[in-house]
Amino acid sequence: MTCEGLSRTKPTEIRSEPYMLIVDENGEVIAHLGGAPEEDVGNVLAFMHKVRRLIAELRSDGSSSSFDLPGDRRLRGYRLCGLADTYAIFVERARQPISANDLVAKFSFSPREAEVVLLVIHGAASQAIAQQLGIGETTVVSHVRNAGLKIGCTKRSTMIARILGIGDADADAV
Repeated sequence: MTCEGLSRTKPTEIRSEPYMLIVDENGEVIAHLGGAPEEDVGNVLAFMHKVRRLIAELRSDGSSSSFDLPGDRRLRGYRLCGLADTYAIFVERARQPISANDLVAKFSFSPREAEVVLLVIHGAASQAIAQQLGIGETTVVSHVRNAGLKIGCTKRSTMIARILGIGDADADAV
């Protein structure tokens, strides 16, 4: 798919659910997958400078990268393995940040459980959490277990999914 002839409307009007653009090293759209109407692809093209910055970051370190767009959208990019200079750019709704107070209010976590769970959501291991908070690793594990039980989960991944409202959060119901 080429980008010629796509309508260009206001960039903040990207309305569809998450979709993926496949782009080359110059940011040219090769294809789009998912339910993206062509006008939404045109809206993303208005942010080609961000797509190109994303590609430059991916070229330099090979990991993922992301940028927020005006409104509630985010571009998230990945280098595609096995396809030289080809990248997947996901257009998705940006998540609102979660605070410890949100977790206490919504899930009845203790303040310390909420603090530990936030670090788990950000990918920290129990040992790193223990060092950061100045508590024992077994205490961290206990806080994670107690928080999980309060929302009906025994696995960290399911607890994170349930808190963030993503994936199959019922896969681990207690």
